[in-house]
Amino acid sequence: MAILHFSHGPSSWLRQAALGPCRLIADVYIPFDVFRVETKNKSNHERILLAIDAVTGELDPYRLEEGFIDGIVSFRTRNAIQASVSQIQLSNLAMDHARRIIFNRGFFRVSELQMTTTCLSENLHFPYWVGFHAAGSMARLSVINAISGRAEGAKLRGLLSDWLCPDSNVSTPKIVPQTP
Repeated sequence: MAILHFSHGPSSWLRQAALGPCRLIADVYIPFDVFRVETKNKSNHERILLAIDAVTGELDPYRLEEGFIDGIVSFRTRNAIQASVSQIQLSNLAMDHARRIIFNRGFFRVSELQMTTTCLSENLHFPYWVGFHAAGSMARLSVINAISGRAEGAKLRGLLSDWLCPDSNVSTPKIVPQTP
């Protein structure tokens, strides 16, 4: 599936023109903590299931359905990034995102809002496909969500670049002038 996404279709042609040909594809797994946010707005009760990334907390959360547990598979891989954000911070992020969901439906409909969060699962890893592209001496990444098949943006590419090369400073190379 990953090879098809990186090598066929109009988006692959654009990606190849901008980044160069895809030289290698790898799967990477990013940890998410799953929270149930229970809201009470006047007499309306709602449960929202959100998966918040446990590496930076900055990636877009997943909104899950109640039966998401049925699709979970367990295996070992060295391409799994370690979690680094505390569960308290992730719980606050889940509550903030749920609050945005409710406010987007209508700010003036909100009255006496009460929210509680419960962690359902820690370090549930979601799969992504990473394409390594090369054009000349420049190497670049592209990332595709392995669940939805959609291309991911700069936040995830930055997270993966930092994970792959944690101590590198590739953005500011030093050029030493040659003497004649």
